[in-house]
Amino acid sequence: MVLRMPRPTKANNGIWQYRVRVPADVVESVGRDVIKESLHTRDEAEAIKRFTIRHAQSLAEWDKHRTKLTSPPRKLSHKECVALAGRMRDIWLSVFDENPGDEVRWARLMADDIRARLGLGSLMVGEAGVLDSLNKRFGPFVDQTLFNEGIVVDQATREKLIPLFEKAMHEANRINLMKAGGDYSEDDEAKKYPAWSNVAPKERLIIPTDAKPTLMDLFDDWEKLHLQRGKREKTIKDFRQKVDHLHRFIKQKPAGELTRAELRKWRDHLLETGGPQGKPLSTQTVSEKYFAAVKAVLSLAHENERINDDPSKEIKVRKAKPKLSRDRAFTTEEATAILAAASAVVGQETKMATKTRLAVRWVPWIMAYTGARVSEIVQMRRQDIATNDGVVCFTITPDAGSTKSSLPRRIPVHQHLIDQGLLDVVAASADDFIFAAARKEAGETTPITTTAQNAVRSLVRESAGITDENLQPNHGWRHRLKTQMINLDVAERVQNAIFGHSASDAASRYGSVSIAARQAAIKKLPRYDVSGLEQRRRP
Repeated sequence: MVLRMPRPTKANNGIWQYRVRVPADVVESVGRDVIKESLHTRDEAEAIKRFTIRHAQSLAEWDKHRTKLTSPPRKLSHKECVALAGRMRDIWLSVFDENPGDEVRWARLMADDIRARLGLGSLMVGEAGVLDSLNKRFGPFVDQTLFNEGIVVDQATREKLIPLFEKAMHEANRINLMKAGGDYSEDDEAKKYPAWSNVAPKERLIIPTDAKPTLMDLFDDWEKLHLQRGKREKTIKDFRQKVDHLHRFIKQKPAGELTRAELRKWRDHLLETGGPQGKPLSTQTVSEKYFAAVKAVLSLAHENERINDDPSKEIKVRKAKPKLSRDRAFTTEEATAILAAASAVVGQETKMATKTRLAVRWVPWIMAYTGARVSEIVQMRRQDIATNDGVVCFTITPDAGSTKSSLPRRIPVHQHLIDQGLLDVVAASADDFIFAAARKEAGETTPITTTAQNAVRSLVRESAGITDENLQPNHGWRHRLKTQMINLDVAERVQNAIFGHSASDAASRYGSVSIAARQAAIKKLPRYDVSGLEQRRRP
């Protein structure tokens, strides 16, 4: 008899599903006999890929339930308990690292932590009330972590874990509060937690000599987890380039043989010789791009015991403060020159594709009056420019493509853009994406933004002649508009709503900035007059 391997099933609406029966020996522990979830795709090949990843999770989860049902309780040492609390702390921090949300949320969680510590979450009094209160708040975190690690512990160990988890979780909530406020300072307290290993000391795993994954093998592991968490696919492409650069630098040797000395040599190579483009990189790029990618991959590999040691943990890239000879914002003369060059594109003969020409014509103008990032504008769709509360607005949304904060925001359209005919251009767009070509991947349509972004950058550097290396050819608009709004006495909360910045304090998280308030700020911006320059720039 041949066992039939489970496969995705298609629902009546065409969406593929993950539907499998739970093995009889763990049904009671799991709490259901069938798992049924949407795979969120109509593409069969993509559905099979997602099904495979999800089914691997189910198999691992069922094994943990079997361990829970059959394994004798373990008694963890004090060091192991502290390490396990640190493990939960690391997970809690990593989940919210890129998007910690608002400060109010973390302030409330910290207040709840303190209430539990004082015994206010229990009807009992005295020490018994405190223990009961802590158990109600942190007991589920302890139990879930033990289950995730496949560990069964005795009652004494569980009781020892609860106060340690309380301290670790409170620390994590405080750090997430700082991140929500924009403070990503280095986590110095993490050093006090021993490394967690889910193996008793006498049974500690030694990687066999024939198990020699390369850096790219480890990257594949990281990619699967990244996709499971629903994170951005753009990060995968970026991280792959960085990890592959190190992979080639160490001549594709096994990742387990990577040394700290080699990582320091790679770091110095990037700073002195450069990356794939052959230009020396800044300390910020090396630290926040290249080493961020490598550390993420190696940390996961070490956690999963794919390598015995993570040599990247102690490697630092000392950042030097940038030496600026001028302000980061465009001057009025520079801004006017760029906008004149953009307007002049209309009368020029060029081999540019229609959408690229539209991007060169309109994207600089939109950046000038919104302060939005170039990528946010280039990926705009027709439906992203529409009337809200009686005001025509741009909608910056992750539904259109990648956004830095992954949060939507609306910016009223300046009247000068409407007078120039922007809404007519939007209405005449033959496709959803106004300024970028589109491609289909895994059943989803996404914009190809690189061509348009490069064309806009070339306009600034070549057509407008803004060659100052201290100026970012597109980001200079954000700096300029910020300066303009400060000079025009626009309230900071209104500025944050327009720029998509986080509030500087918890109180600012209450209430919201209306479209009318944003429109009033945009109306204050003076119009740019490029009529004379525009004529001179046309051939």
